[in-house]
Amino acid sequence: MIAKPERPINIKNLVIEEPQVRKETFSFNLADEVSASYVVDLINHLSPKDWHFEAQAKQLALLARLMDIEPEFSPRARVRLAQEYKRVDANWWMLPGISATRKLSEPQFETSVMYKSFSDHAEDWVAIKNGPISMIDVVERFRDLKICLPQKFEDLAFTDEDIQKMIRNRRASNSLSLKANLTYAAHLKFMFGIEPEELLSKTEITQALKLFYDAKQSPDAEGYIELATELAILGAKSVEIYKSGTIKLVPKAKADPLTDQAIPLPETRRF
Repeated sequence: MIAKPERPINIKNLVIEEPQVRKETFSFNLADEVSASYVVDLINHLSPKDWHFEAQAKQLALLARLMDIEPEFSPRARVRLAQEYKRVDANWWMLPGISATRKLSEPQFETSVMYKSFSDHAEDWVAIKNGPISMIDVVERFRDLKICLPQKFEDLAFTDEDIQKMIRNRRASNSLSLKANLTYAAHLKFMFGIEPEELLSKTEITQALKLFYDAKQSPDAEGYIELATELAILGAKSVEIYKSGTIKLVPKAKADPLTDQAIPLPETRRF
């Protein structure tokens, strides 16, 4: 019997298959985790006499907008917000917080005072932007500015280097509690679309979820709504802001088990 000759092997065609692993990202479905009726009930019962009234009002108004709920505060609460707005209207650094609350809760809110304040203190805003930003309250002022005057926020023209500097400064900060970093990361995601993995490890994200579910079983509504808001922002693809004061969460695409699989990529081996 005549043996068949062996076919020559073209080593250039030798390939190995290495799977392309899809990077896992954090997601959080706000509608599944927080009841709309619960948020409405909290808004209805928010009292001007409550401790941290202004902070609670802003947090509830933002959470409501994220859930596509019109935040209708009681007449007494609206009067208190108007009084607070008048009290700080000459304080350019404090004005963005109350302006953001009113813009979120009052669709017809006139932002001319805030606009003039920003114009008068544009150099101050730029100086702070160029400084060593690492504190939560400073970052929150910029977030509030984006809520009430989105175009003026864009005019500050944060660069990638500015954002990376904020991340580096935060990592180097002495205030490294999980809750503080979660809040800071949520503000960066809201403003710039920075993914939570830039500041938080997988362990910290898991711990943050545990904090949320613990708060869900607690009577502490303030902590619960704050965590829900931050996790919703961090778990979204992006946040969109409209002139009307409406804020929309753009959800991340769900994985398709039939198409979103590891894809083998041929790699040519050279000898």
